Amino acid sequence: LGGQASSAIVSRLLTDRSAKQSRVILPIGTNDVDTSGPTWWATIKTQLDRPIAHIGHSNWFWATPHRRASWAVDSTYDLATQYIIAAGIAEYGSAHVLDLRAVVDPAVDLADDVHWDDSGHLAVKNAVSAKMTALGW
Repeated sequence: LGGQASSAIVSRLLTDRSAKQSRVILPIGTNDVDTSGPTWWATIKTQLDRPIAHIGHSNWFWATPHRRASWAVDSTYDLATQYIIAAGIAEYGSAHVLDLRAVVDPAVDLADDVHWDDSGHLAVKNAVSAKMTALGW
């Protein structure tokens, strides 16, 4: 599902009949990036609400975008990322948000500006596993 905008990822999920019986991780938002936190959040929220309504249960969480290597801390893009993560927690609660900004260190976990290297994949795997354990999955 990687490399696509949120709407494409969600549309594919909505065609999966097993989603209503499954636990769902929604890794969306990275390819919808916007310098405006509120605009970016509106796009993400619209796309999160579609599968949440479709699956009809609370066994899901959103894996947020992480900070890219080219984004300095507190740069325009980084502040927008902080905004969407805070908005997601406010809207859905921390149980439904996995903050990958706090997990992926761009200085050591990225093979390029965006994509995880081996250490990034391991960091995300461990964070997803910990979130699933915390949720009793």
